[in-house]
Formats: sequence, C-alpha cells, structure tokens
Amino acid sequence: MKKVHFFELRVKYSDQKGLECQLFEMPPQNGSSKRQHAQMLSKIDEQYLSFVDGAIHQILKKNNYKPSMLNPRRKAPFQLKEEDGIKLDLIFKAISGLKKRSRVEDIILGITHMAREESYYWHGLLIRDENNGQSNGLKALRILLGDD
Repeated sequence: MKKVHFFELRVKYSDQKGLECQLFEMPPQNGSSKRQHAQMLSKIDEQYLSFVDGAIHQILKKNNYKPSMLNPRRKAPFQLKEEDGIKLDLIFKAISGLKKRSRVEDIILGITHMAREESYYWHGLLIRDENNGQSNGLKALRILLGDD
C-alpha cells in the first residue's frame, strides 16, 4: 500500500504579529511511521507575505482552492500535495531574512519553475543542513537563484 504524504498550510492571525502562514509536514497516511504528529517546517510572517502571495495563490489553485480563501478568518488548514509543499517550504526558507525585493522575486521565480527532482534535491539538502546546524545548502540556493 502506497503511503500518502502531504503538507498543510495553516493561516494564523494575531494582533501582535498580524497574518502568518505556517507550513507543516504531516505524517504519512496509509502506513506506519515513526513520526505520528505534524512537524512545522517553515513559516512566513506578514512582512514577507506580499512577496510570496503570487506563489501561494498559484499553489492553492493547483490544489483546488480559491486564492481568496487565504484570509485571516480561515480556520481550516490547506492540504497540499507533496511537491507543492516542498516548493513552498523552499520559498519560505530561501527568502526569510532577505531585504532586496528583486533578489526575493528571482528566488521565488526560480523555485516555482524548478523541476520536481530539483526541488526534492534542494529540500533534502536544506533538511540535512538543518539537522547538522549548517546553512551551506541555503546559501548555495540563494546564490544560484538570487544571482548574488
């Protein structure tokens, strides 16, 4: 039996932080797994939301949601296919902390146009780096796509 693997995009709103999108990797369904709970991979706050709203809307459409459903009043999470969740995670991590709008846009465009295998490669590299306390993969991804 094939394991069904998906991600969730959750929308949170607070008066202090404003709107925030959090991306969770869900434990595989239809099979046993060591991990039984959702794991937060990345998040993006209101400051960067204007940069990624186009990419988020595109991913929501691919997963049969209306982009207008992304609002502060939303309680239910968006369930995303594995490939879309991985690309969104790459986007959230790659632009976090950047200030130059043109660089952020180049990175987002590069990730959204990545082939499936390439996005999986970079995702695996970033996960490995996080587990080892490094950021070499993130630096390489930013240099490759952000032209800096």
